[in-house]
Amino acid sequence: MSRILVVSHDPVELRNFAGEIEKLGHRPVLARGADEALDLLREEGGIGALVVQLVMPERDGFAVLAALTREALRVPAIAFGARDEAMAQTALRHGAADVIGRIAEPGRLAASLALVLRMAALEDLVAQNARRQQGTVALSDIETASAGVERAVAQAARAARADMPVLIEGEAGVGKTLLARAIHAQSARAAKPFVRVDCAAIPPAELEARLFGRRQRGEDQTGAIAEAQGGTLYLRDIGSLPPALQDKLLGVLETGFSTPLGSPRPLRADVRLIASTRIRLLNLTKSGSFSEPLFYRLGVMPLYLPPLRDRREDLKGLTAATLIRAGAELGKPLRGLSAEAEALLRAFSWPGNVRELESTLYRAAALSPHAEIAAAALPHLSAQMGLPVTAPAESGPAPAPVHVDANPPAVNPASDRFLSAEGEVRSLAEVERDLIAHALIKYDHHMSRIARALGIGRSTLYRKLAEYGLEAAEAA
Repeated sequence: MSRILVVSHDPVELRNFAGEIEKLGHRPVLARGADEALDLLREEGGIGALVVQLVMPERDGFAVLAALTREALRVPAIAFGARDEAMAQTALRHGAADVIGRIAEPGRLAASLALVLRMAALEDLVAQNARRQQGTVALSDIETASAGVERAVAQAARAARADMPVLIEGEAGVGKTLLARAIHAQSARAAKPFVRVDCAAIPPAELEARLFGRRQRGEDQTGAIAEAQGGTLYLRDIGSLPPALQDKLLGVLETGFSTPLGSPRPLRADVRLIASTRIRLLNLTKSGSFSEPLFYRLGVMPLYLPPLRDRREDLKGLTAATLIRAGAELGKPLRGLSAEAEALLRAFSWPGNVRELESTLYRAAALSPHAEIAAAALPHLSAQMGLPVTAPAESGPAPAPVHVDANPPAVNPASDRFLSAEGEVRSLAEVERDLIAHALIKYDHHMSRIARALGIGRSTLYRKLAEYGLEAAEAA
């Protein structure tokens, strides 16, 4: 559910729009005129979209559109009440995402809202992905409806301000690494390196050199502690650290110095340590497999991320965000899940947590022939729960076996859809252009079908075709 701000001087228009918005499952927020609307936008957060009347006494809808651009108020706007096509085009040039007629148009408001909310969510996700790649993800990027996760994020905000070790506990796939990056990005060390070491993935014989470095027989190796100088060292699965290295790490925390292998001289270690574990360190400490002094050093600021099965209220938001991202990367519109598919997701226990949910939804999105993902696209969930497995629709017969030597190299043409040739994130306009070009081919230039699939009006489609230099050869 999104909060939709409606702006009009006419109480009848406000009442009509409010009723339609409530029917669509959103919450209307009403403003009598441009000034009241701008005050709400400046003072309140959480407005998902704006529906504004163009013609109003005193300050009109164009003044609202201009203020959105001038003040960088990132709220998509839908304009209504244009007197003619020229006024509609002017509104689009002034930043309106779409222009609709009166409320009486069946389904037009629903389609327009769905489009602008989807595009806004996609823009936020693209920006969030860019921040993740750059290691600058913020705590505000962690959206949740779970009291347990909210508590962990609030504690993480306090931990970010304090330059002390942090321990993050939780099962595999709950988002411990994301939380660690967010703490670093919100700390005073954000401009310095964030260095991650997977303690469980590195052989014990190599782990000491990876952490502390090596200075012997001409085999100099810079350790992770030196790489993270001034920044954050993130030790993933710290419970896998061998006892000897636990003692050496404790020495670094107590003295602020680190000694590379083969070097007689200790080096300054100005790092902030964040550690994570899938197994409770208290239990490892009680069993004698983890250093008690190191545990108490790390446990000054403990955080716990609950598993997905204990925060099912997050399923809806995580699913929606993942499907938006998957649809954009795969170049196909995804409306969501069928009622049966949603029931499967709610009933499943998700032992792999958020990571497993995202993998499942990406696989289903890739395999589903329809915009709405059916339960048949989730066969492994049904199988693991002992339910009948229905073959995916339009799956066709299984291909004949091919010898491994005859298989071409595996290529995923959609894997870099968001990235340019230079490795930078592409603009939202470029992604949108490719989506429309793909729809032209898929639906053989049938404009009505393309508009329905994209969730926009035909006039908006033709405007975008002209804007992106795409040819419209109407077939029907």
